[in-house]
Amino acid sequence: MHDDLLGRIDETNARIDKVHDDLLGRIDGTHKRIDETNARIDKVHDDLLGCINKVHDGLIARIDETNRRLDRLYEVIVRREEHTLLAQEVRELRSRVDTLERKLAA
Repeated sequence: MHDDLLGRIDETNARIDKVHDDLLGRIDGTHKRIDETNARIDKVHDDLLGCINKVHDGLIARIDETNRRLDRLYEVIVRREEHTLLAQEVRELRSRVDTLERKLAA
């Protein structure tokens, strides 16, 4: 009976060792798949970051161009207003000169 129990214990230990080895293999496989998934996530992250940076750079360039155009438009508007004011002042001065010339001629 003692030998029978020892045999059964040895069988149980062998099965435990087999299950242990199987579990270690599965754990290693799972770790490998996790590492592969992390590597894929990192690649996707890097690719997305590159795309985002390109879009960002493009938007900054467009904003800068729009700002330059707005600055130019502002300059044109200010000059137009200045021109209008100067033209009005010239008309007023001509009118005064004409008035003075008529008074002097009379």
